[in-house]
Amino acid sequence: MSGFLAQDGGTTSEFLADHGAHVLVLGGPVVVLAGLFAMLELTRPDRPRRGADGSISWLALTWAAAGTLHLAVIAEHFEESALLGSFFVLLSLAQYGYAFAVILRSSRRLLLLGLVANMSVVLLWAWTRAVSVPFGLGPREPAGVLDLAATGLELGAVVLTWIALRRSSLLAAGAESGREALTSEVAGTASYRT
Repeated sequence: MSGFLAQDGGTTSEFLADHGAHVLVLGGPVVVLAGLFAMLELTRPDRPRRGADGSISWLALTWAAAGTLHLAVIAEHFEESALLGSFFVLLSLAQYGYAFAVILRSSRRLLLLGLVANMSVVLLWAWTRAVSVPFGLGPREPAGVLDLAATGLELGAVVLTWIALRRSSLLAAGAESGREALTSEVAGTASYRT
């Protein structure tokens, strides 16, 4: 992002006055859809109890919200460069796609992919604020409200992904130790009867 606060001396209220309708029009449907998917995820009776605490749903919501913020700045980035604009189009689509994919079928591989992708985007954002925009597409950019919010959501997604991965590892370990206990119990019962 071009850092509208740092360049224009504008305020958040000025930004919302100018762009609040855009944020609502673009973000409203995404938030509603993500909320509906989250509700379906948590209430589906045939769904395994993984993520029963809602961590997968919150993870999807953070991805969709970050995608919405990136969608809101696509035109601004196309003004800077077709490559930057295209990057933000692809980033938004990838974030929406991941949000839906993780709700529909989360797996360890998909969670790991999301963790790496989010960390890559966060590191790229930090690079553009500390050094410059890569490939000579521009100088170092100041931090703005929207990009700080998007990065905060992406860091939140990293934390939620780590939690989901940790829980899946613990569940797998618990299931394995449960199988071992059951096997030894069955073996012990079988040897007792003989």
